[in-house]
Amino acid sequence: MYTPSGTTFTGSETPVLEEDIVNGDIAELKTLDISGYSGQNIKIYFRQFNSTGITQLLLDTVQISEEPLLGTSEESLTSEDLIIYPNPANDYVHLKSKSKISQVKIFDLTGREIMTKPESDRIDIDHLQSGTYIISVTTDHKTYNKKLIKK
Repeated sequence: MYTPSGTTFTGSETPVLEEDIVNGDIAELKTLDISGYSGQNIKIYFRQFNSTGITQLLLDTVQISEEPLLGTSEESLTSEDLIIYPNPANDYVHLKSKSKISQVKIFDLTGREIMTKPESDRIDIDHLQSGTYIISVTTDHKTYNKKLIKK
């Protein structure tokens, strides 16, 4: 329990990331995926404990960002970056990219992940219901999100 200025916060916290600093002054970039907490109110806090009783924790440039799955902020696809065909499709789609494809994910329009395939240039979609999906293709350099229509 922590009580600053008469306000009481209670609850149980399960650390998502805990690390020891063993070499004194260390500047590190840490990236933590908190997407599993989407839509929830969460606390993000930093604590330092040491054996000498001296506590000093300095933070510089804490950034919390969101990578929208269905948003328009993704880089635009050009015909030379990535080709997805046929689209609309019945049974499968082919992917053609100048860069190596490392992962393909398909999401429904609520953002729920339907499937993940590593390093594939042909994706079987005949088990999907007819409708509109988002196909997310990760290459060595970028992630592209594009609408996929299953007939």
